[in-house]
Amino acid sequence: MRVSVRIEPTAERQLELLAAWWREKRPAARSLKQQVREAYTRIRSVPHGGSIYTEIEGKTIRRVQIKRTPYVLYYCVDENEVEIISAWSAERGSEPPLQRPPSN
Repeated sequence: MRVSVRIEPTAERQLELLAAWWREKRPAARSLKQQVREAYTRIRSVPHGGSIYTEIEGKTIRRVQIKRTPYVLYYCVDENEVEIISAWSAERGSEPPLQRPPSN
């Protein structure tokens, strides 16, 4: 099962902030963009492969770690689409402020 991946504006802003930090603090490290693309590919190929994190208003929220980083993508799966709803650093010591997933 292969689905499309859509990123919510909040998650996109979070990823931009994480990427800016990554570029500044880890200039010799592999590009975060490439690592995020790899996470998208994993999610697209096996959308139900992420760990179940919680449920919000009847939608299961899953999470997958971006390899070689402390960053985690939170997402929900609909029939033919995955919606990335948050990108969060596990190093923050707090959980992401998840909102109700968008409805199609």
